[in-house]
Amino acid sequence: MTAETNPSKKQKLEPKLPVTLISGFLGSGKTTLLHHILRSKEHNLRCAVIVNDMAEINIDGASVENSKLIQKEEKLVQMQNGCICCTLREDLLVEINKLAAEKKFDYLLIESTGIGEPMEVAETFTTDFSEHVESKDDKKLDNNDQDKLKALQPLTKTSRLDTCVSMVDASSFFSYFNSSKFLDQEFEGAEEEDTKTVVDLLVNQIEFANVILLNKLDVCKPEMVDKIEQTIKGLNPTAKIIRCKYSKVNVREILNTELFDLEKAISSPGWLKSLKEEHVPETIEYGISSFIYRQRRPFHPLRLFELIGEAFLVIEHGGKGKESNLDEDEGEETNEVDEEEAEPKAFDGSDPPQRGDLRDLEAEACSEQKSQSVFKNVFRSKGFIWIAGKDDYMGEWSQAGVIVTISNSGRWYAADPEEMDALDEETKAEVLADFDDDPKVGDRRQELVFIGNFQDDKEKEAIKTALDQCLLKKDEIIDPEKDPWNEWHDGDGEDEQDSVKGEDSSGDQ
Repeated sequence: MTAETNPSKKQKLEPKLPVTLISGFLGSGKTTLLHHILRSKEHNLRCAVIVNDMAEINIDGASVENSKLIQKEEKLVQMQNGCICCTLREDLLVEINKLAAEKKFDYLLIESTGIGEPMEVAETFTTDFSEHVESKDDKKLDNNDQDKLKALQPLTKTSRLDTCVSMVDASSFFSYFNSSKFLDQEFEGAEEEDTKTVVDLLVNQIEFANVILLNKLDVCKPEMVDKIEQTIKGLNPTAKIIRCKYSKVNVREILNTELFDLEKAISSPGWLKSLKEEHVPETIEYGISSFIYRQRRPFHPLRLFELIGEAFLVIEHGGKGKESNLDEDEGEETNEVDEEEAEPKAFDGSDPPQRGDLRDLEAEACSEQKSQSVFKNVFRSKGFIWIAGKDDYMGEWSQAGVIVTISNSGRWYAADPEEMDALDEETKAEVLADFDDDPKVGDRRQELVFIGNFQDDKEKEAIKTALDQCLLKKDEIIDPEKDPWNEWHDGDGEDEQDSVKGEDSSGDQ
């Protein structure tokens, strides 16, 4: 076999640039960690650094540059006035390819902005993203502009995401975890139309990480640190958690670990693992456990609303807004949820408060409200729900801390036979496995996983009982005028059906 056709020889000639992505809230210690890595003599690597800042002036980048830590054989790239998880993703793709093409560096460190979502940054490393950007720009490029086309080639050819690190500030963890605020209320630079909450982002950063650095232990009591670690383990059972002060860790724990696997990271956060596998998680030794709630009857809309409204701030996405797609023309992410549909609902079923009113809802009050409910020890829950009166639509339930978001996740397959017929045989078989024996029910179901620090099985049973009491009773009629939820539709203004009779819609067995 010749050298040209020997894959092992080719791999040696064209090594991929390994990348560590560092995420975490503002003030969690990301830039301090960068300083530590660049000062360290443990790795002996020539590092390139990309620092992202939402502001027009890249303060973190300037901090690294002014510290004289970047040597002649190293390089700093500053990206500001946008976020590499959304508006600057194409720029990130180009910069990484350029750095890889220079063949001067052994490693690349990326510090994301404090409000960046690591999953979306990681998607930049996929072939699909590169092909999308290339097809969008191809119409604007000259046939001779090969340099630009090369810069847009898939990162899978030039680099590899090695480790995804999330920094957690122990001193502010529960303040953020119990927060009721939207991102733009807490962090400067967040988009006002962004409907994500502070706790949503915190959980996303934790669930997507391979390594979590629990930082600033010097200002926290040991028992509080233990409680934080228990909570993190419940959210991400497989991540390596490292306790540290001043972001000082063994750099070998975060460089060249080969821990990152995109498919595994997307498909196996703590809650999804619990849905797929009926077993007691390893985190039981830390006092964290989980259970699954399943039923084949719909929830009564008002009773469900009242139950969760007593424990959480409720945010609803009525349009089909679960998916975040790349716009074909702009190449940026779009979300079709109307802003008015993303407002928290009033607990008494009246008109929802305006978004700005959340500033008056202190996290302490929300925590107190939750602490008096059956959900008092639940810190994460997620899954699918079926609400009577919206029988064509799958509801997605996502709760973290004191906020629960209920979204229209699109039609159940039982209500969309054309979509079902379009599936390949293997996927169709998997979907049919979720179908009930009653054809009126199909794949409609309640399927929720709850993760928390439950004291005993009685506490879990109390949650199940409370949810069971929300189920539609046989022969019960739903009055759409008293439905506290927004109308759900396909995104084109189509309304759902009118009143639903319990016997017909529940498939009660």
